[in-house]
Amino acid sequence: MKEELKSYVVEQTRISELMQEFGCTGKHVKPKDILDRIVQVEFKTVVICGKQFMYCGIALKSNNPNRPFVVVGKPSVCIDPANWRDAIGHEVSFNNSFEEIYKLEAYRMMTEYKPVEPEHNVPKGFTRYNGVNITRDAYQLKDEDTNNFGVIGSGRAMLEIAGEQIKFSFNCQSNQIKPGDFIVYLDDEDIYHCSEKVFTERNYV
Repeated sequence: MKEELKSYVVEQTRISELMQEFGCTGKHVKPKDILDRIVQVEFKTVVICGKQFMYCGIALKSNNPNRPFVVVGKPSVCIDPANWRDAIGHEVSFNNSFEEIYKLEAYRMMTEYKPVEPEHNVPKGFTRYNGVNITRDAYQLKDEDTNNFGVIGSGRAMLEIAGEQIKFSFNCQSNQIKPGDFIVYLDDEDIYHCSEKVFTERNYV
C-alpha cells in the first residue's frame, strides 16, 4: 500500500531528492515523513448534477490513536465521462489531498515554537533548560467535593473520586481548597492538590 502511494507523489519526492543532491541542509517537508504517518486512505466517488467526482480522504496518526487527523483535498473530475478511469482518479485525488497535507506541514514547521533569547545577561554558571510539552492526569474538584474531603493529618486529606478513596497532599490551609482546583496524580505515592491558577500556568490549559 505505502509503495503504491509513494508512486503517486513523484513531484514532491523528486524535489526532496534534488535538495539532497544540491546539499540543502535546512528544514523541509519530506514526503516520506507524511507517508509514514498515513494510517488509512479512502476514495469516494460521488455524482453531483450528473458529473462524477472522486474524493480522497487521507487519515494520519494523531496523539489519539482512536481519532486520526483526516484531510480531504480537491476531487478528481473528468470533462468527458468517456475518459473516466478509477486508477487515474485515485492518483489525482490522492495527490490533491497530499498537497493539502504538504502545505499544512510546511506551515507547522515554519511556526513551531522557538525559545526566546533573554534580553538580560544571565550570570555565569547558570544553564538554560528548555521545557517540553507535558501531560497530566488530574481530577478537577466540583462544588460538592469541597464539603466531602476529610483532613487525615498534617497536609494530608482524603476524597472519594469515582468510588475510590484517594489520599492526597496539600500545601495550603484546608479551607483554601476550592471548586475548580485539581487533584494531580503522578503515581500512587505522589498525589497532590494544585490550585486552578497554578495548574493552568504549568500545563497551558
